[in-house]
Amino acid sequence: MGYLVLVENDVSAWEDETGIKYHFPKKYNNLVSAGSEFVYYKGRIQDKSFKDQRLSAKPHYFGKGRLGKIYPDKRSDKGDLFAAIE
Repeated sequence: MGYLVLVENDVSAWEDETGIKYHFPKKYNNLVSAGSEFVYYKGRIQDKSFKDQRLSAKPHYFGKGRLGKIYPDKRSDKGDLFAAIE
């Protein structure tokens, strides 16, 4: 099994917290499971005000980890989910 790639954008409608939780739509539920290993990815910088919070303005991988418990986003009416980061 390979790594999952978790995309984190500087500006996002998702409630991701790096190293704590990842927020994702239910269409990916069959790909995401507790115990899965992942790498974090950021795309090309869009808003230069985030320049000092990134490793690079270019697309890059910036971390890795393992997913913990998968649980529903109780505020979502679309079935969105969270994955805890271990």
